[in-house]
Formats: sequence, C-alpha cells, structure tokens
Amino acid sequence: MTQVHQRDVVDVLLAQHSDIKALFNQVATAQGEQKRERFQELVRLLTIHESAEEQVVHPAARQALGDDGHRVVDTRLEEEREAMRALAELDDLGVGHPGFDDRLAALAADIFEHAAHEEAEEFTRLRATVGSEELQRMTAVFEAAENR
Repeated sequence: MTQVHQRDVVDVLLAQHSDIKALFNQVATAQGEQKRERFQELVRLLTIHESAEEQVVHPAARQALGDDGHRVVDTRLEEEREAMRALAELDDLGVGHPGFDDRLAALAADIFEHAAHEEAEEFTRLRATVGSEELQRMTAVFEAAENR
C-alpha cells in the first residue's frame, strides 16, 4: 500500500517561496497604488517567513545537516539579514523612486538564489533525516510563529 504524503513544513516553505517569487513579479509589473499594495504584501510575507524560519526551520536544519549544519545555516541567516536590510531600504525609497525597480530586481535575484540554496541544502536534508511526524509537527509550530 502506498503511503500518502501529509503536508509538512517543507511543503509550506516551498509554497511560500513560490508565493514570494510571484509577488516579486507582481510588484515589478504593477503601477501606482497596486504596486505599493503588492510591495507591502511582499514585505509582510518576507518578514513573517524569515522570522518563522529562524525560529523553527534553521534550528532543525543545523541538526539535520550534522557537521556542516552551522556553516550552511549561518550563511543562510546572513543572506536573510542582508535581504531584510535591502527590503527596508526599498521601503524607505518608496515604489515611486526612480531607482526602486532596479533595486527590486537585484533583491529578487538575491532572494531567489537564497531560496534555491535553502531548498537544495536545508529542505532536502530535512526531508531525508527528520521523520514525517516531526516535519508535520514543525508545520504547526511554523504556522504559530507566523501568526505572532
């Protein structure tokens, strides 16, 4: 009998990465008030996502990755800090600033690369080393962290 895969924290993270990519594209192509609204939605999602990852996912990844865990997670955390600084600078500039779109594109490229590293280095290893029940439990904790 085939076991059905229950939704777990990796599924949630992958879905959010997809939502973040879509929002970057929406901000890049929107104009005026819609651009501002999409950007604020992006800021909110990135902030919540990164905070929940720091509280729930990265600690588990440190353990799952063994000896290499601290280096990998510390690198991802530094990338996240840089991204949040760049996001705050964009927020300060405002969507109407002439340099906004170029800076947004640079941030998007950095975040897409960051997400690819997380997916390849952390998420794959989490699935390989952490039991499915624990990954499902982490989903509840991750979602609770997002709702704070």
